[in-house]
Order: sequence, then structure tokens, then C-alpha cells
Amino acid sequence: MEPGGAFLDSILIPNTHELRLQVDTMELALSAANYLRPITNALVYLNTTVVHPVWFPYLLAPTLHALRVSMVFQSQARRSTTPHSWGTYLAGFLITVRKYA
Repeated sequence: MEPGGAFLDSILIPNTHELRLQVDTMELALSAANYLRPITNALVYLNTTVVHPVWFPYLLAPTLHALRVSMVFQSQARRSTTPHSWGTYLAGFLITVRKYA
């Protein structure tokens, strides 16, 4: 046996515990990727699909977000004791259009 041979073998050849740990980590990563794939596909679809190419050429995700925000605003406006002017609605519309343009 050459000098330092056992030391070199321990550095160059990982033990079975380290290999098993690497395999377990890879299996965990693949398992997590399989669970996250449908969510990833849905987000890609929402962020790349246009509502309508001619009549409404905006992506689905910002459109759905604007719809959600406007529904919350309407809900809050209806609960308010003082009615909003048309300028309030116009300002909200222009802010939304400028934000997503």
C-alpha cells in the first residue's frame, strides 16, 4: 500500500451514506417538482395567454387581477355612506390602464 492511499481513497470515493443522502435529496427534489408542475403550468398559461387577440389584447393574469381589484373597489364603494363621483371611477380606470399598458 502506498503512503496516503487510504486517505486518498476516502477523499475520492464517497462512502455509501453520502451517496444515499445524495439520492434521497434528488428524489425529494423530483417529488417536489412533480407537485409544483401543475402550478407552474397554470402560471405560465395565465401569463402568456391573450384574452382575445383583436378585441381585448391583454394577458389573462393582469386582466383577472384588474377584475378582482375592481370587484373589491365596487364592494367597498357600495358600503360607503357617501357616493363616489364619476371622477373617482375615471381615475381608477386610468390608473389601471396605465399600470398594465
